[in-house]
Amino acid sequence: MFAVNTPAPTADEIWKSLPELRLDQAKLEDNRLIAAVQPDAAHIPIDMLRTRVASMMSEKGWTRVAVTSPTAGCGKTTIAINLAFSMARRRQGKVVLIDLDFRRPRVGALLELNPKRQLEEYFEGKVRLTECFSRIGQNLAVAVNTSQVSRAAELLHSDGVKLALSEIERDLKPDMIICDLPPMLVNDDFLAFQPNAHCSLLIAGAEYSTVGEIDVCERDLAQHETLLGVVLNKCRYSPARYGYGYY
Repeated sequence: MFAVNTPAPTADEIWKSLPELRLDQAKLEDNRLIAAVQPDAAHIPIDMLRTRVASMMSEKGWTRVAVTSPTAGCGKTTIAINLAFSMARRRQGKVVLIDLDFRRPRVGALLELNPKRQLEEYFEGKVRLTECFSRIGQNLAVAVNTSQVSRAAELLHSDGVKLALSEIERDLKPDMIICDLPPMLVNDDFLAFQPNAHCSLLIAGAEYSTVGEIDVCERDLAQHETLLGVVLNKCRYSPARYGYGYY
């Protein structure tokens, strides 16, 4: 009897094996996921953010970006999803979006994604990558939790998360992994995960975030030299249709 070595599937084969998620365009627009619908002027601020983030990360050789905010209500999840869609519109490269706000997961709800297996289970080693990820189009893969995780900080600090991120990079070979993290000033979840991120993007909400809150977060992130920048969201005076701005 001769042993036959079956070659491991390629990244392209794994991407194609992921179940494809069909999206409702009208509901995406209702949820302000403008980068997922037909291109128009409303895409410009998000696309400009995409180009700057991609350029800065490429220059440093970074692939993992954590999206956070000082407190709740700043729209960080909306920005994270829009950034993922905008990145995925590029012909080259693949993007992975994971919802790590385990206490208040929102990515699945906004995309109307109800996976059979949860991201929490993947991090705990209970399921395989292909069982919890879904594919949107050709260039975007998403994994979420639809329920709260009671010991979120402990999970985010675990070796399982480190191993899972390494496996994602090895098997899917994404150009960027966008991680939607909890607000920095609400609990210690962000701090627990931060060593696994290469860089961070801070989302501040106009009329939500105070200058003091932004300063505290900026100083903390600057200590690690990982802050890409601050995005000012929900600007009523923005010329874009849905009020996105950045600085």
